[in-house]
Amino acid sequence: MAEEPKMPLETKQPQPAAAPAPKAQEAQNDKNVFTELFGEDQSLKKSDVMDNVMKQEATKSKSFFSKKPKEKTLKLTPKKTVKSNPGRAILQISILFFVLIFGFFYSQNSQKFGLFGLNPAQRKTLAEEQVVQLDSDIIAEKALISVLLLDKYSTVADQYFFSLEQSESQYVSSNKKVAYEEDLKTLRPEMESILTELQDYLAENFDPDQKAAAMDSLRSRSEELRAKSGEVDEVTLLQDVQDLDTAGIILGLDAFRTYITSLDLTEATDDEFKTVLEKYSAEVDQSVISLINSIRDSRIVWSKVFDEFENITKKVDPLFNTEFESNLQVADVNFNTTGFSAVVSGSAITDDTKNFTLISNYVDELNNSDLFENADDRSYAKNLLEDNYQSNFRIGFNITLENL
Repeated sequence: MAEEPKMPLETKQPQPAAAPAPKAQEAQNDKNVFTELFGEDQSLKKSDVMDNVMKQEATKSKSFFSKKPKEKTLKLTPKKTVKSNPGRAILQISILFFVLIFGFFYSQNSQKFGLFGLNPAQRKTLAEEQVVQLDSDIIAEKALISVLLLDKYSTVADQYFFSLEQSESQYVSSNKKVAYEEDLKTLRPEMESILTELQDYLAENFDPDQKAAAMDSLRSRSEELRAKSGEVDEVTLLQDVQDLDTAGIILGLDAFRTYITSLDLTEATDDEFKTVLEKYSAEVDQSVISLINSIRDSRIVWSKVFDEFENITKKVDPLFNTEFESNLQVADVNFNTTGFSAVVSGSAITDDTKNFTLISNYVDELNNSDLFENADDRSYAKNLLEDNYQSNFRIGFNITLENL
């Protein structure tokens, strides 16, 4: 086989360098060469992404200012330097310290502040209230003791003045007068002793607030006892209520307390001892002592009745109520304080037959009295004894109130 003749290779002469084409032209040339040989690159199909990136980079590279700012055009605020002021700091600290001190003392001394419990001011007030309450209780107890002492004094004084009256009576035998006089020697020192003790309990000048608190305490205790009516013994309950009421009245009787405490018991007369009862009876209502004194006053009225009855009996029989044997023997005398009447029963004993005459004289004398009337004899039969005659009698009569 004959060999084909080889074509000689053309050699291109180097061309002068051309002017650089724009980038778009180069890209077009590149596209033409590579795309023709290898096809279009899939990663470069979307050129918009790269364009956006390039635009963003270009934007970032641009300056915020259209022109570069000059130092002269910048208005910078110079930093202020704070100068230290020790006087102002001390003032602020002082104010803060004052506020703290004020708050502390307010919390400790204010009655209204109770955030942290009882403060000293509240404790002080509470302690003062407790002291006032204790003092008022002591005053109330002293007043109650005074009531008991006055009750005792009333009883002793009543016995004393009765014995004094009997010792001076002309109708009492000398033997009985001696006995009454002995009683006086015992009763008078006892009265002085009671009043001396009473003066100790009433001598104190009570504080008005404490006295008022004591009277309120006695009043409340009395009301509590009244509320128990029907639950306890009524007699005891009434006695306790009267004692409490009387104690409260005593605290209000400044003049009466002054009179008792001003007595000189070593030089006191019988009239002064009697005035203690009379003043108390006149100034105190609904009390134990007032009740006792009213009984004593009533007893004085009845004593007139007793004296008149004894005088009439002695007039009929002079030996009556003496150490000698009398003809009239009075066994019993009953006085009706409601109907103001009386019944006397006994016997008439004589050595002759004049028993009825003696009884008749007795009835006549009763009717002739200013204090008695309507005397009526209900005699029994006469009995003959060994040496005497005896007749029993029962005489009823009324008491005239107008002459009492």
